[in-house]
Amino acid sequence: MRHRGLIALAALVVALLPAGCSSNGERVVETAPHPDLGPPPGTYRVLSEDGRIRIPFEIFRDDILMVAEVNGREVRMLIDNGSLWDQLLFFGSPTIDSLGLVYDGEIEVGGSGAGDPVVSLTASDVTIRFPGVEFAGQPAIVTPFESGITTLWEGSHGQVSAAFFKHFVVDIDYDEMIITLTEPGEFRYEGGGNVVPLEPASFGSWTVPGTLVMDDGAAIDLDLMLDLGDLHALSLTTGGPDGIRLPDGALEAHLGFGVQGEILGHVGRVREVRIAGYTVPDVLAGFVAAEEDERTDDDVYVGFGLFRRFNIVFDYPGGRMFFEPNRRFAVPFEYDMSGMDLMRGTDGNLFIARLVPDSPATEAGLEVGDVVVRIDGKLTAEYRYWELAPLLLREGESVALGVSRDGKEREVTIRLRRLI
Repeated sequence: MRHRGLIALAALVVALLPAGCSSNGERVVETAPHPDLGPPPGTYRVLSEDGRIRIPFEIFRDDILMVAEVNGREVRMLIDNGSLWDQLLFFGSPTIDSLGLVYDGEIEVGGSGAGDPVVSLTASDVTIRFPGVEFAGQPAIVTPFESGITTLWEGSHGQVSAAFFKHFVVDIDYDEMIITLTEPGEFRYEGGGNVVPLEPASFGSWTVPGTLVMDDGAAIDLDLMLDLGDLHALSLTTGGPDGIRLPDGALEAHLGFGVQGEILGHVGRVREVRIAGYTVPDVLAGFVAAEEDERTDDDVYVGFGLFRRFNIVFDYPGGRMFFEPNRRFAVPFEYDMSGMDLMRGTDGNLFIARLVPDSPATEAGLEVGDVVVRIDGKLTAEYRYWELAPLLLREGESVALGVSRDGKEREVTIRLRRLI
């Protein structure tokens, strides 16, 4: 029921401004380019009196969301690093229209999903302010409202990437819900975790070393691609050079949405993930088969679902990453327990797009195409996508559904159980 936030951007223009001082004397600092990172976008200035940048965040739809300001208006920004693109990405909407951005070109935006790239507008001199820091001279991309991308990320206004990761060491503390940005030359790690090397890969992606232990006990050592914007703990491509295959018992599934549309594949479990000296057992993963003409050297992406179990530090300038288990480290990975794959219809109601055989939903007589008009007495048109998943993850509990078929409505009760 969620989106996948990986977005690939190519052939983009970077706008760089020289360092200097603002009219009120605040510092303006430009980070020296890193040989693997490339030059950072624009400039930044630290606004806090003590020189520390601490940005509070919330967990929103299995993403990190921060409140920022553009031209005096509030914007709710996600953070992503599946590819370190230099542009601020805005999801076109009336809110973004009100920012007064000056557009200077067009570009195609591609990403996950089966559709075509989206022609979007570009801007090259945007200033965005987060608590304690302001970024100036930032390039930006705005997707068209009619593309529907705004609906997929409803409740947020855009994403930030390289403005954070190329200028700063980025410390994400999930226990305290704080992101700390530190200038690379000032960073000293004071946590109790382990460090692993960060290595550049293709198309702006970066990797850390790790090991997957599959359901048959086979251990695969490989480079794990990083993607905070991917809701899954792991996203795996089968049929690549590392010999990843579907585990026994994997379910056909809707894996989310990308910029180019719906993502279909399977959901299954990996026996263990070994990363930074830690072992994470029984990890839920999304599996997508590689196309014949598709690149397959990026078999494995580590996403939000696994990162959230650690307090993590991304030190791209220093070529390293720190992992420290947090309070969620031992929380089990769970998947939908109803057997229904629900989609939103044009009337605002939810309909059943797919069913898992031998699941609570099929045992209750539900069919593909049935319209679910109520869940636990509340109209489904009043639910947002991200509110639905927790309702269907309560093992052993019953859920009351109001279901319409051929214009006739009936009440159905299903008892949730683990399917995978």
